[in-house]
Amino acid sequence: MRHFKIVWQGRIYEVDAEEIFSEEAPEKKAEPAVKQPEPEKPAPAAPAAAENAVQALAPVSGLVMDVPVSIGDAVNEGDTLVVLDAMKMEIPVCAEKTGRIASIAVKKGDFVDMGQLLMSII
Repeated sequence: MRHFKIVWQGRIYEVDAEEIFSEEAPEKKAEPAVKQPEPEKPAPAAPAAAENAVQALAPVSGLVMDVPVSIGDAVNEGDTLVVLDAMKMEIPVCAEKTGRIASIAVKKGDFVDMGQLLMSII
């Protein structure tokens, strides 16, 4: 059983999915299809600069085609941060605020999952 957190239209959903590798699925007792989300634990204290950081997350699973920015670069709201390739479509991930690139978690050629951290802007 794998556990996923899915962010869709600003809401967080938690889903459990079973991996099946053969035609015969193992017998398991029935569980509820959707779990109620657990209250989030407070994050550990972070440096003051990170408090205002905005995280750019992957909107879909796909391959990183381009990362046209570097750490420390100034970006404006709407600037392209990463270009993903998903199902033969190029999907730009744009900055949600004006600031500087604080960290980059991916590089060209990486495969990313939906919701995965791509970079942070401060």
